[in-house]
Amino acid sequence: MGSPAGETGRGANEVRHSVTLTRRFQMSPLLITQQQWQALFQNNPSQHSSCGPRCPVERVNWFEALAYANALSAQYYGAGK
Repeated sequence: MGSPAGETGRGANEVRHSVTLTRRFQMSPLLITQQQWQALFQNNPSQHSSCGPRCPVERVNWFEALAYANALSAQYYGAGK
């Protein structure tokens, strides 16, 4: 984790370090669309909602993105598994 010293946008407090993943996970190779978000949460937080349902959802914070990932996991794998 972290970025190389010369990378644009690197934070002053970044430190590169190794990370070991101890559990399997899946990640979408595509952006989450406004339609996908709305199907799961029945709302659309996007400022650019007039762009259309196939545009990426935006204006979500880390906690909202985490809630989306957890809700999607619960939908596919069951809440108690």
